[in-house]
Amino acid sequence: MKKTAIATALLLASGAASAATGELCMFDATGAVLDGGWATSCDQSITASLSLSADASANTITSSELLLGDRWTAHDITTYTAGTYSVDTGAGMYNFTVAEGQVGAHMLLDWGLTSNIDVVNVWDVSSSGDIQTYTSTDWDGDGIPGGAMLDSGALVGFSASFNLEGSDLANVNITPPSAVPVPAAVWLFGSGLLGLVGVARRKTV
Repeated sequence: MKKTAIATALLLASGAASAATGELCMFDATGAVLDGGWATSCDQSITASLSLSADASANTITSSELLLGDRWTAHDITTYTAGTYSVDTGAGMYNFTVAEGQVGAHMLLDWGLTSNIDVVNVWDVSSSGDIQTYTSTDWDGDGIPGGAMLDSGALVGFSASFNLEGSDLANVNITPPSAVPVPAAVWLFGSGLLGLVGVARRKTV
């Protein structure tokens, strides 16, 4: 799987928001970087708030910079652990696999007057101490980081690759998924079943 050289660096501190700078890179169908009107080849002013265990509606990525002259924001970001998934965009299906050691994301991109453009990214995740690096991958096998968009006229065929990078980690808070406790009622139910089994056995003796 081809990986973009741009990485996501995320500092995880217990109970504290971690900080990072990041980039949005847009690629056309040939893999060329789209000139979005930024001072550099990619938008290097993105900020993100992502929790791998929170409701997707709370997850956002945005920027102070314009994309081709219009404001944009990504919202309702659903994250995925290892598995195979399908997302129906209304204009086609995204079918993607998240391997062990990866995190997947499906998000809705608002750009100018166009709302809810489906975008999927799959990141490789590596760690060094408290630093985690999220690297955007070519998950759809077309040789381009990110996945080709299916459902926006002006951006169909373009790939949006979201990355966070660097050691100046500002404005990003990535929270790992928390363990889901087994409700106490389940334990009580199990204890009750064992009790009934014991009673039944005594009656048959």
